[in-house]
Amino acid sequence: MTHETPRPVLIRAALMFALFFGIGSTAPRAQVDAGDTPQLTGAARTAGAALDDGVKRRWKEHAAGHGQASERYEVGEVDPGKWIRHGRYTRAHDNSRRAEGGQYVRGVKTGAWQAWHDNGQTESTGRYVLGTAHGSWVYWHRNGRKASEGEYVRGLAEGLWSTWYGQADGRLESRGEYLNGQPEGVWTWWYVHGEKMAESELKQGRQEGTWSYYGADGKQREQGRFEGGLEAGEWTLWHANGAVAAKGRFEAGRRTGPWVFWDENGGKLEQGSFVDDERQGAWTFWNGYDRKLRAGHYEAGKAQGEWTSWHASGEQAAVGSFVDDLYHGTWTTWDEQGQELTSERYERGRRVE
Repeated sequence: MTHETPRPVLIRAALMFALFFGIGSTAPRAQVDAGDTPQLTGAARTAGAALDDGVKRRWKEHAAGHGQASERYEVGEVDPGKWIRHGRYTRAHDNSRRAEGGQYVRGVKTGAWQAWHDNGQTESTGRYVLGTAHGSWVYWHRNGRKASEGEYVRGLAEGLWSTWYGQADGRLESRGEYLNGQPEGVWTWWYVHGEKMAESELKQGRQEGTWSYYGADGKQREQGRFEGGLEAGEWTLWHANGAVAAKGRFEAGRRTGPWVFWDENGGKLEQGSFVDDERQGAWTFWNGYDRKLRAGHYEAGKAQGEWTSWHASGEQAAVGSFVDDLYHGTWTTWDEQGQELTSERYERGRRVE
C-alpha cells in the first residue's frame, strides 16, 4: 500500500560544482620531484652547462615508442650530487602533440604554465607559486571556446568563477563566488540555450538559504530553503504547465507535517502528513476530479487499520484492514451498483478459508 510521492529535483551542490577543470579543492598542483634524477625508460640523453643561476643543468628526454607520451625537461644539481627538476619542462601527448609546458624550480612548478588538448587547442593557462596554482587561470574546451575562468590563491579557488558551455555560442553555464576554495554566496546556473536553471545561496560549499529551480522553458519548478545543505522549511513544487504540484515542509532534509499534491489540472491527488519522511496518520487520495479513491491511516510509512476505497462514480468499492501494509481480517468489495461482490478473510496478506 506504499505510494511514492514526488520530491524536489534538488541539483545538489556537489554536482553543480564539478566545473570542468580543477576548480576549488581540485586546483592544479605541481608534482614535487625532490629525489635524484628519475629513472626513465626509453631513449635518454644528457647535456650540461653552468647557467646564470649558478646551478649546473642538463636535459633529460624520455622519448618512448611511437604512440606513447614523452617528456623533456632540465634537471639541476641543486646540491652536490643531488639532481632534481630545475628549469624548462615540456610534455607531449601520445600523438606527439604538446601537452604541457612551463618551468620547475628545485622540483616544483613555478611561473607561467600552459596545457594543451591532444588536438592542439589550448586547455589551460595560469601561474604557479611554490608548486600551487596562484592568480588568474583560464580553461578552454577542446573546440577552443572558453570553459572556465577565475582566480586561485595558494591553490584554492577565490572570488568570482564562471563556466561556459562548449557549444558554438558559448553561453554561460554557471557563475558564483569562492571563498577559501569553497563556493560561497549566491550561485546561478543556466541551461545551454541561456534560460536560467537554478539559483541558490551557499555557505562553505553547502546550500544555505533560498533555492529556486527552473525548467528549460523558464517556468519555475521548485522554491524552498536549505539549512546546512539540507532542505528545510516550506517548499513548493510546480508542474511544467505552471500548476502547483506539491506543498509541504522539510526538517533536516526529510518531509514533515502536512503535505498536499495536485495534478497538472489543479485536481487534488493526495493529502496527509509525514513524520521523518514517512507517511503518518490519516491520508486521502483522489482521482484529480474531486472523487475520493481511497482513505486510511499510515504508521511509519505502512498502511495500518481500516481502509476504504471508492469507484470513480463515488460508490463504495472496498472496505478492509491492513497490518504493516498487508491485508488482514475481512475484506469486502462491491460493484458500482452497490451489490456485494466478495467477502474474504486474510491473515497478514494470506487469504484464508
